[in-house]
Amino acid sequence: MAGLTSALMLTRRGLPVVLIEQEDCPGGLARAFTFGDQRVEQYYHFICRPDRELLALITELGLGQKLHWRSCSTSYFHGEKLYPFGTPFDLLRFTPVPFTQRLRFGFNISQSRFCRNWRGVDQLTAKDWIMRRVGPAAYREIWEPLLKTKFGAQHGAVSAAWLWHRIHRVARSRRAVWRREEFGYLEGGTETLIQRMTDEIMARGGQILLRTAAVRIRLEDGGVSGVELADGRMLPCRFVHATLPLPLLVRLVAEQVSPDYAPAWLKVKEVEYIGVLCLLLRMRYSLTGSFWVNVNSPSIPFSGLIQYSNLNTHFDDGRNHLLYIPFYLPVTDRLYTLHPGVLLKECLPGLKMINPRFDAEWILDWAVHKSNFGQPVCPVGFAARIPPIEGPARGLWISDACQLYPEDRTLSGVIRLGKKVAEAVAQAWDGN
Repeated sequence: MAGLTSALMLTRRGLPVVLIEQEDCPGGLARAFTFGDQRVEQYYHFICRPDRELLALITELGLGQKLHWRSCSTSYFHGEKLYPFGTPFDLLRFTPVPFTQRLRFGFNISQSRFCRNWRGVDQLTAKDWIMRRVGPAAYREIWEPLLKTKFGAQHGAVSAAWLWHRIHRVARSRRAVWRREEFGYLEGGTETLIQRMTDEIMARGGQILLRTAAVRIRLEDGGVSGVELADGRMLPCRFVHATLPLPLLVRLVAEQVSPDYAPAWLKVKEVEYIGVLCLLLRMRYSLTGSFWVNVNSPSIPFSGLIQYSNLNTHFDDGRNHLLYIPFYLPVTDRLYTLHPGVLLKECLPGLKMINPRFDAEWILDWAVHKSNFGQPVCPVGFAARIPPIEGPARGLWISDACQLYPEDRTLSGVIRLGKKVAEAVAQAWDGN
């Protein structure tokens, strides 16, 4: 999305742009695929009220009539019981956590909703921050499973600033503190936005090369000279915006980096990632009435599920239901390397625990998608380790989700990065 955004902005300025995409459709982790007779996002996406850049782009492209908002319920499956978990009143009834910590939990959400000064907690782990502000039981029963969902074995090192922003963004999707969150979606999903962007890019003279892999960014005399493609072609160019995960960028630049860039390049090389694995089910019936269900049960292999059709009621005109089950894992983890059919089989008993009426015959179709670079890990002090957008050579800019810190990886955030890079490229173009 960052690459699409910068390509769109630059073609609007009349610059000649070539967008190189390895997959058969653009969009990165926001891309869609054909699932049954529907186009569906490979990974779940939803829109929050604070997503200003995304909402502005939707309006700018004339898609406002396809944007819909819906008040959504959240649940928490703890032990063997499904608890409502979408409002402060639900929280007060969440008995696995002592009453005083439930009150402190709600107070922390309220404070995080309005607070914007996150640098003070950049030097704290999320665990320490929650333990101090809310209490050990709340951390153990609520936050620790959620952090494990996102960061796996590295959850204990995650910065409190990252967690603060997660709370801040979702809490600001409530019209009032005591109400449920309202999330948004586009008819047709994110592909609706991606299609409108690609149509305009090509209408303005931009080129989009699909199923085309870049294997090397060539640097000469301290600046970009071209991009080598897997089919042997060389595309001469003056500027490159690399939106690859940083470990892949390191491979494409290899040992061409100037010593002057060494400190910044070290930041690029230090960023760690975990993979994302997502099981997607198309079902006859909805598993629960909630959009989002967090799971804390040692008997269930997943820590959460997203009943996306409980948000996007336009999907398949309500006839069928979409259920995403995400895993954030090291690529060496057993679950990550399982055969997709075995992964599905291991998840079925957990679905039965959450809804005893569930039967495998509810499943009409299923798919598994994975990416080795699903989530950058943001440990304590990450603010000082964020790499700049200026790359290791003249004419090379980089954008990666880690640069959004303390914000989590969001469509709105990467659109903002794309605009920032486009402005820098345009200024460099004018200066040459």
